[in-house]
Amino acid sequence: MTVELEVDGLQSWMTYDDFEERVRDGKLPANARIRFEPVTGEDFVPVRELDLYKQLINSDRGRLRRLLGKRGLPIVTAVLVGIQIRIYLWSKIPGSKTWLMEHTSNWAPAVLEQGEVYRLFTYGFLHVDAAHLLFNMFFLAYTGANLERAFGRRHLILLYLFSVFAGGLLSMSLSPDRPSLGASGGDFGLIAASIVFGWKYSDLVPPNARKYYGWALFPYLVFALWSGLQSEGVDNWGHVGGLIGGAIVVTLLHPELLERYSAHNRRMRRILTGIMVAVSLALAGFGQSFVSLTSWDQSGLNSVRPDYWPEGWSFTGDRAYFSPTRLSTLVVSTSTHSTPDDLQTLSTRFIDQVDAGAKALEVLQSTPMLLNDMPAQALELRFQLGEDLYRMKAVIVARGQMVHRIHLHTAESWHGRFDKLWRRVLERTEFITPEELLAAQRKVERNPRAWRSAADLADALGHIGKVEEALAHYRRAEALSPDQPRPAIDRIALMHRYGREGTPEEAEQGLAKFSDVPRMIVTVAEVRRDHGDLEGALTLLDEAWRRLPGDRVLRQARSSWELSTELPTQSASD
Repeated sequence: MTVELEVDGLQSWMTYDDFEERVRDGKLPANARIRFEPVTGEDFVPVRELDLYKQLINSDRGRLRRLLGKRGLPIVTAVLVGIQIRIYLWSKIPGSKTWLMEHTSNWAPAVLEQGEVYRLFTYGFLHVDAAHLLFNMFFLAYTGANLERAFGRRHLILLYLFSVFAGGLLSMSLSPDRPSLGASGGDFGLIAASIVFGWKYSDLVPPNARKYYGWALFPYLVFALWSGLQSEGVDNWGHVGGLIGGAIVVTLLHPELLERYSAHNRRMRRILTGIMVAVSLALAGFGQSFVSLTSWDQSGLNSVRPDYWPEGWSFTGDRAYFSPTRLSTLVVSTSTHSTPDDLQTLSTRFIDQVDAGAKALEVLQSTPMLLNDMPAQALELRFQLGEDLYRMKAVIVARGQMVHRIHLHTAESWHGRFDKLWRRVLERTEFITPEELLAAQRKVERNPRAWRSAADLADALGHIGKVEEALAHYRRAEALSPDQPRPAIDRIALMHRYGREGTPEEAEQGLAKFSDVPRMIVTVAEVRRDHGDLEGALTLLDEAWRRLPGDRVLRQARSSWELSTELPTQSASD
């Protein structure tokens, strides 16, 4: 069908499809006159008076095509670019670059531990390198301007901020130990939005505008991703997060010019804004609950630590993990003592250890507690390191001769913030079978008739305070090899360490059987001394030194007792 057109007295002809295309694209003046027999009959009629024209000119396709054909300054895009250029210029002022890096970059420790959630937005406006700035501003200007025309100004603001926020969250979660900055997350969000927009509205985008949307932007996305993967210093997780954020926003929203979606767009903008606000408030209030923890075993203790805290040495002389913010230090340690001690003694000893490395020590609290059903002593201390005031929370657990100690000390003004982390560490701490005991059990399974395996198992059980089981295995070892002195000596020593009744009697029986074994002699001497028979203990050592002069075990014992280690002289009658 042919449509006759009259503009400024000049007539032309076109197909009906061309007529519709020109109306939708805004290329047909409203004062033009047309003659189209099915609609106007034989007369030329001003096109603006036709319902057909009004429907076409106000259609989604027509309005979007006219909008995409317009040129002019994209205000929001210009403002975003301008802000970032000005911040970059500000960074050139001496001292500004360091301040900006320390206070506005995206850094998980500061966000989660100090509640500085604003960093999830501010990092997207920060650049300290000219090449980085130019690269990001090119993509921001190119994609931002086209999206601002097609998608709307309010949508563009939300799109950019949500992309930056999503990129910051993913980067913080998967690369918590690395600070990040730059508009890349926002840029990837805009590129992703341009691609999804082109796919979503492929029937509305005119041919001359398709180079800005859809598949036309896909090579840019691939290039940007590939470039990031080639560089170690690039925050690729931030790129991926921004890409996901941008795709989500453009999927949920419709262009602002499509008025029938106005209510839907308002609702979606509120939901997306609410998500950013809710997540920010959750991180500000409960960030310590989101710190990623790594499980690790240490000599019968399975505990956790923040996986991005570096390792070092605490002022107490313990291996420790330090918050990158320098606000807190975590220690989880296990030690094996020669004798078992009660919790009060261990607590006093630890307080002295802290006091030796700090100053102005105050014991704020010392109370018994249970840690996973194990008796423990909880301490809270305040002290100074240098000029700074710190608060420490500690838990000490005695497990036979093994002592487990967990403590976290934090800058005084921040100690409340780290309480959540402290509770998480304690909740996920559990007592496990030490590797020494597991190895001894495997040896017994392989060699059930070997006395040495039984004795080794008894040793391991004794270390963690399982005295009755240990004594049973010592006696089994003695039964398997009655002539071996070690099981009897170790059994008597274990009874002595744990204050078992009947120890003196057992010691004398062992001495009667193995009277020439130096380790038995020394063990029995210690039992006599600690049960009030110092004279008998000294006599035993002196007699043994005359019978076995120069023996290494006896020499060490006499030296520790502060007795003479000179060899005895023989008389003429001998």
